[in-house]
Amino acid sequence: MSDGSSGGGSPSASGASPLFERFRRFAGLAPRGAPESGASENADEASEPPSPGRDSSSAALRTIQENVRRLGGYTVADAMVSRAEVEALEEGASFDEVVEAFRNGRHSRLPVYRETLDDPIGFVHVKDIFKLYGAEGGLRAFHLRDHMHAALMTPPTMPAAALLQQMRTERVHMAFVIDEYGGVDGLVTNEDLVELIVGDIVDEHDDEDVEWTREGEDAWLVDGRASIKDFEREIGVELYDEDEEVDTLGGLVTALGGRVPQTGEVVAHPDGHEFDVLEADPRRVKRLRLRVARARPEEAPAAPQTEGASSGSGEGPGGG
Repeated sequence: MSDGSSGGGSPSASGASPLFERFRRFAGLAPRGAPESGASENADEASEPPSPGRDSSSAALRTIQENVRRLGGYTVADAMVSRAEVEALEEGASFDEVVEAFRNGRHSRLPVYRETLDDPIGFVHVKDIFKLYGAEGGLRAFHLRDHMHAALMTPPTMPAAALLQQMRTERVHMAFVIDEYGGVDGLVTNEDLVELIVGDIVDEHDDEDVEWTREGEDAWLVDGRASIKDFEREIGVELYDEDEEVDTLGGLVTALGGRVPQTGEVVAHPDGHEFDVLEADPRRVKRLRLRVARARPEEAPAAPQTEGASSGSGEGPGGG
């Protein structure tokens, strides 16, 4: 681990990971240090007539290629789940408590700690727990530690590619991120690391229905992955410039700011709307608050009153 976390920017650190180089080959990139031969290939592709679906697949490939190029600069801190979001079990949890935690949670693996999260001892998989159903005497003598798997410990500064390679080699799916004082800073899984390359991996248990909630008359709490077009239809306000190649509100905020904003930043929209970034990591905006600036209807100017009209209105009653 110390080898992976020391010298993350050196050529040896970036080139020492076989898995990193394998990702580069998969994405069609040349190995580090070798000239990339993409120019001639791109020229050949440009001469070919476009075909249905090719544009979208080419864009996806370019995204993966760019993410692979950037992978060498990512650290574990860029992929980890923060401590506040970690769902975990205490070592002395009963069988019913463990089952309830899996039932109410969204994960197939849960970390286990002794007394506090700063003393992690491993993780447990849902399959190991539900195999106990129907096992004779399995529930009467249940001890969570008997069903745990080992987890890695890593500093937040360790290169992400190096940790991914270590997880693959040691066949471990979870690592605790330990700060300089020995406390748990967060948690990272191999899926979190792969998402640095391919983007968010959404499975059948991820909650995609609640993408926004109304907080006030003109304030909304929004998931960064929410569709711009769907949200525009919901609030009746146009936010999106068709010239921008973005589909999500998080992507729109990134485009408006010219970079991925940090948590706590406020990004202004040209029409006066404001985006409060509530949660973000170095790759994307995860959650934000939108304050909509509604255009106030202008008051119609009063019609000018002429002298003749005023005199005529005064003579009317007397001439009747």
